[in-house]
Amino acid sequence: MQIYDRLYQSVYRVFHPINQRARLKRALLKDLGRGRSGRIGRCLFSYVTDFIRHVSTSYSLDIWNHTDLSTLLENACIGKFVGHSNQWESSEVVRQLIERGFVVDCIYDRDGYLLQDVSSYDLIIDEWTNLPRWAELSPGARKWFYAVTAHWQFWNSAELQRLRWIFDRRNADLPPSRQMPALTGPGISDVTTYVGSDFILNTFGKYRPSMQRLQVSSATEVPFCKPKDWPRAKRRFLFFGSSGWVHRGLDLVLEAFLHPEMTECELFICGSDREFLKVYGYELELNPNIKYLGFVYPKTREFDELMETTCAVVYPSAAEGCSTSIVQCMQYGLIPIVTQAVGLDDQPGWPPLSGSSDTELINQIIRRCKEISQMTEHTLEETSHLCWQYAKQNHSRKAYSHSLSLALDRLLS
Repeated sequence: MQIYDRLYQSVYRVFHPINQRARLKRALLKDLGRGRSGRIGRCLFSYVTDFIRHVSTSYSLDIWNHTDLSTLLENACIGKFVGHSNQWESSEVVRQLIERGFVVDCIYDRDGYLLQDVSSYDLIIDEWTNLPRWAELSPGARKWFYAVTAHWQFWNSAELQRLRWIFDRRNADLPPSRQMPALTGPGISDVTTYVGSDFILNTFGKYRPSMQRLQVSSATEVPFCKPKDWPRAKRRFLFFGSSGWVHRGLDLVLEAFLHPEMTECELFICGSDREFLKVYGYELELNPNIKYLGFVYPKTREFDELMETTCAVVYPSAAEGCSTSIVQCMQYGLIPIVTQAVGLDDQPGWPPLSGSSDTELINQIIRRCKEISQMTEHTLEETSHLCWQYAKQNHSRKAYSHSLSLALDRLLS
């Protein structure tokens, strides 16, 4: 066994660095914007890179040298759903950095551990756990922590609280699915950006004075508030999420719509996480007012029909940054029934759900849904238009670009 161990270690020492270098070569997108004039430095950007890679592959890396890069990136999105809004946002970060004179290298944040030498960078941007290590390796570089959620301690404890609630209520002993590692970047960054409302900002405690807000965009934007079939839509509600169903509050929504008072209201569940069926599947078979549709992509006929025939999106999440699924629904005029942790600014038209227990939140969901279902069509139309207007003004690509420019002004001043 000792001979085998020594042989394995010898082979590992020889081939592991080679494998790491090969993986890094595949993971790192290098020299974006190198052909532009007026270069002032080099930046490492660690976040999502799928859309950046798609653009680079489809048009070649020379696209990042184009003088009208903004229009080219917009054209790459026309007529298609390019994924989560963070995909376009990451490309906008690269664009603005290039136009300010940086050559940019990009790496997917979870692959950041592959990068050991960061000595050539003047600016380092990270969304994950890489920044503390990179800051030690390159102490002279400016550092930007790009936060996209509430503070990790708040986030983790909020999910654990929700899991405790469903354990006490349903005897469902479920593992956490959305826990984060310690994201300690705010403690060493020159600037930390965040998304969401003051509620989200306050989860960062002592780091608040050095933080700058970014306005998240929507994956798709609607030029005007589309009319709805209100007699049909006013009793139809939507849950629009992805993974982590307990964290997102789907269990609380189900409890509300299983209540005898809610039999006249319908709930449509959109999401990729089917685990909730293990806990609620039998009851859903007995309650035809609750329908699971799976994941529904924006810019499809099924999605458009849902937007036209539902009145509100119910999303009592435990913790977000700013939920892009909710601002996406608001682009189509859906009224948000959400907790403060979803990250929307407080507005009179959609006061946040509040409560220190699952029972309180469930009762509030029931009350808010019934109130909306009893509104006049005129009131529904006005409220829907306010939601669209809020999303249009605060959660567009234009709004994100402006807030990003302000953050860069602060970082580079």
